[in-house]
Amino acid sequence: MVKNKKKQYSTDDLKYILQTINGDLMRIILTEHYLQKLEHRHIDEILIDKKLLEEEPIDIKRVSHSPDDFTLTFKSDEGNISVVVKIFNSNSLILISAVVGD
Repeated sequence: MVKNKKKQYSTDDLKYILQTINGDLMRIILTEHYLQKLEHRHIDEILIDKKLLEEEPIDIKRVSHSPDDFTLTFKSDEGNISVVVKIFNSNSLILISAVVGD
């Protein structure tokens, strides 16, 4: 019996997904946890959306415990913005958490 191995996504896969989202907010899935963290940390959801849709991250790091979770870092006037995302179906992102500040 052959076990199905879960695909290990690369940073290149994530960069491709960010390009193919191309302004389509329907391809970005929000979690309850993400929305709670934004509210708790007083982070503007529109700011995060703009960064994801209009800018390239200055850094991308894999989250060590998951094959499809990454942290994206963007520059902002308020300090760096870090957004934890999960790749979903090779063409969408699930937003997990966000932090603003250095």
